[in-house]
Amino acid sequence: MKAMSGGVLFAAVVALAPAAGCTNVLGVTGLPTGTCGAATASDACEFCYYSACCDELTACEEDPSCASLTTCVGTCNGDPSCISGCGNPYSGDVVGEYNASIQCGLSQCSSACSGS
Repeated sequence: MKAMSGGVLFAAVVALAPAAGCTNVLGVTGLPTGTCGAATASDACEFCYYSACCDELTACEEDPSCASLTTCVGTCNGDPSCISGCGNPYSGDVVGEYNASIQCGLSQCSSACSGS
């Protein structure tokens, strides 16, 4: 992966997302819609993520590059090399925006997501 701001966090998310239990909201299967938008969260993890991280999620969803990165990561089924490959075509700003949404979920919702 090329050097980019936030690259270390992007790699950390690869390792932490499955352990956190929120694989759906952490980008492993893509960003879902929920209370941060028109739909409703389906579990406590999603509810926490949407409530605590709506600004970060919205910023990423509204940026076509960040949304595309999220979609790519969502196809990886947790495979670290696939996830790292998803970040390669994007600038540090895009990866940073993606990481902000992930970091928010990791820092704000670890308890709510530990059993998801």
